[in-house]
Amino acid sequence: MMTSSQPIHRGPLAVSGDWRRKFIGGLAFALALTAAGTLCLGGPDITHTEIQDTAHYGPVGTIHGYAWGSHTCNIGNGSLSWENGGSPALAMNAYRLHNGRLLQIGLGNSKHACCVANGGGCGMTCSSTGFGLRAGCKDIYSAGFNGGQGRLGPRSGINAYDSTFAAIPAGTGDAVWRRVQIQAANMSATTYPGALYFAEGNYVCLEEMPVDALNNATYRRATVANTGTAPTYLWTVAGATRATRPAIYAWADHGLGVDLPDSAVRISAVDVPNEGRYFVAGKVRALPNNQWLYDYAVFNLNSHRSGASFSIDLDSTASATGIGFNAPVYHSGEVYANTPWTSTRSAAGIEWKSPQTYSQNQNTNALRWGTMYNFWFTSSAAPSPIAGSARLGLFRPGTPTSIQLPDVPVPCLAPVINAQPQAQGSCPCQRMSLAIGASGGAAASYQWQRESGANTGVYVALSDGPSGNACAGEVSGTRTSDVTFYAAADSDAGNYRCIVSSPCGTVTSEAVALAVCVGDFNCDGATEGGDIEVFFEAFTQSLMAADTNEDGGITGQDVEVFFTRWADGC
Repeated sequence: MMTSSQPIHRGPLAVSGDWRRKFIGGLAFALALTAAGTLCLGGPDITHTEIQDTAHYGPVGTIHGYAWGSHTCNIGNGSLSWENGGSPALAMNAYRLHNGRLLQIGLGNSKHACCVANGGGCGMTCSSTGFGLRAGCKDIYSAGFNGGQGRLGPRSGINAYDSTFAAIPAGTGDAVWRRVQIQAANMSATTYPGALYFAEGNYVCLEEMPVDALNNATYRRATVANTGTAPTYLWTVAGATRATRPAIYAWADHGLGVDLPDSAVRISAVDVPNEGRYFVAGKVRALPNNQWLYDYAVFNLNSHRSGASFSIDLDSTASATGIGFNAPVYHSGEVYANTPWTSTRSAAGIEWKSPQTYSQNQNTNALRWGTMYNFWFTSSAAPSPIAGSARLGLFRPGTPTSIQLPDVPVPCLAPVINAQPQAQGSCPCQRMSLAIGASGGAAASYQWQRESGANTGVYVALSDGPSGNACAGEVSGTRTSDVTFYAAADSDAGNYRCIVSSPCGTVTSEAVALAVCVGDFNCDGATEGGDIEVFFEAFTQSLMAADTNEDGGITGQDVEVFFTRWADGC
């Protein structure tokens, strides 16, 4: 398998991914434009603007082979190299949408370039100067040409983020070899009545900068000849091509029927820092008997690090049945394994993961570029009214080791207190804080409360602001995980607790005591003669700290209170 450190050979020059970006995409491009007198900053930007036709091959046994046509536009302002047997490469995929779930049902090897014709039709002027596919120009390949087996190379030979390419290995095969392969059973009109089908193309191109590679996937709906006594399973393009939109969007675009969007499907793009892009989609549906079906899909556009695990938080008391997984099948000598991911239900939730780690087997079944994996389960846990996140573990070593997949429907998860507040004590007029640790739940809120009287069991909510005590203290953070008493006095002493709430539930912390040791007036941690001296200094100066009974004045009653507390040891 080729990695980003292996070069692609072009005559005497071997260009690695990073060096290629800096040299070919920068210096050579600038020099070419300078020679033409048209120097500008930028570069090529390839889009797959049209899937105009399909080709069918076979079947071989129960497997049918396919290829998709392509209109390719360079909407950037620089030329793109077009190399025979090299860049660009077009990966072709097939999908089925049935009963509210979109699955990838087929994939093929990547069709590598051979030659280029620069024409108009991209909505901009086709440049007459440059090389390869010039700025503003279009190149058209028929499905039959894209299905040529000698031009199809394994995806494992391409680093989709660094855009490095291995040579197409020699070989021959049957009619479906290296082409998009779909089992006839996956297109059955009996098993999947009313299903919709979609073709997708995903480009990887030399010289494109990472930001310009994010629009390289395109899909189009197709009809399948799957009825009658002898169905041919021919695919025919239908509707409009959704240019620059990967097929995972078909779930939302056609979720309720042809061109009938399903607003319940949530889709987000997520980038690995300094690496490739994923798309995550999710939907939740109500089932009979207070059950809920959670469906997720993750599409890897161009991440070479690949996906190794997918996890969702789920309360340990909630049921989890019908846990499912789907991945397309590699074939035609591709080195990647097809062993399904495993799933594990734990107290924290559900995790699906690759059968092996990168260190165990670099060619195990990971979520590679240009593929979409599905995950689903049924649960008694109702969905949270606020969207949450899933987690995707990354396969190849690097930082980070995982990413959050945001804005997907998730099961309601009540907050859990994993760090109870701890009792606090101090001398008068010092700062003290109570803190709580909580996790789980969506949009958790906090409310600190104080017991209204000793042993009453009745708690009232605290609010931020002046505490009105003898130390002129304030209270802050009463609606956060940490509440702070600035200059706490004896009137602040008592029992406190915190209520943690979310749309999915409420939990109450243990009650803990906040104590103020009036007798330890010099704050040395003990009650001794020094406290008497410091107290009377404050008393004779009429400092409010000496107002031990907190009646607003400095009187003999404060002396009595001080000595009572001092004698009691606090």
